[in-house]
Amino acid sequence: MSTEFKSDLYVIPKSKDLGIIGIAEIVLGLFLQGEITGKNGKPVSEAFLARGF
Repeated sequence: MSTEFKSDLYVIPKSKDLGIIGIAEIVLGLFLQGEITGKNGKPVSEAFLARGF
């Protein structure tokens, strides 16, 4: 049994200057607009996003 954590959230920045705080701000903005959906097509919870970080 593997204990390695694997997130369903994949964010790959195209800018080398974009740190984790910048990525988190972008993701939170998209979350607040309801633009982040899960595999089932429904908006994901804030807790789900937090586990990705």
